[in-house]
Amino acid sequence: MVLGIIGALMGLIPLFFLVAGILGVLAIVFGIIGISRAKRGIATNKIMSWFGLLLGVIAVILMFVGIAIIDDAFNGESDDAPGRHQNPVDIVEGQPFEVDGFSYSGGWSVTEDYGMVGIEGLSVTNNRGENDSLFATVKFWSGSTVLAELTCHSGDIAPGTTIADVDCGGLDELPNGYDRMTIEDSF
Repeated sequence: MVLGIIGALMGLIPLFFLVAGILGVLAIVFGIIGISRAKRGIATNKIMSWFGLLLGVIAVILMFVGIAIIDDAFNGESDDAPGRHQNPVDIVEGQPFEVDGFSYSGGWSVTEDYGMVGIEGLSVTNNRGENDSLFATVKFWSGSTVLAELTCHSGDIAPGTTIADVDCGGLDELPNGYDRMTIEDSF
C-alpha cells in the first residue's frame, strides 16, 4: 500500500510519472501477493492489499497520463500534418501557399547566386496566433530523389505580422531537371 500511495503521489508531480509507473507496478504485484496470502489465511491484511492494488493501478494510469502530456508538449502536432516533416507541401514557383499557420505570398522566384540555390521575394505572414519564428526546408525533387535543398528562416514574427523577403538559401547548386518543389516546417 505504501508503494501505491507514493506512486500515486509521484504521478501528480510533473516529470515524476516514470517513478509513479515503476512504484505502481510494484504496488500491483505486492497487492496481488497480499490478497493471495490473505485468501490462504497466511496474512490478515486483505483490505490494505486491495488499497495497495488500487493505488498501484492509479499510479500506472497517472504514468500514462504523464507520458501523454509530455508527448503532446513536445509533439503538439502530428508529424503527418500538411507541411510537417513526414508530409511536405508541394509548392510552385511564384505561387502563394500556406504551411502550418504561415501564409506565404506569391511573386517569389528561385534564384542562383554564386552557384548556390536561393529564393528571392518570399514574404510570410504569421497566422498562428502567437509569436513564432520561421524555420522551413525547401526541397527540389526529381521523382523520389532530392536534388537540392535550402532553408528559410526568420526571427520572431508577431501574430498578423508579415516579414518581407524572407532569408532563404542553401549550399547546394540549383539543380537542373527538378520536377517539383516541397516545403516542410522544420520545427
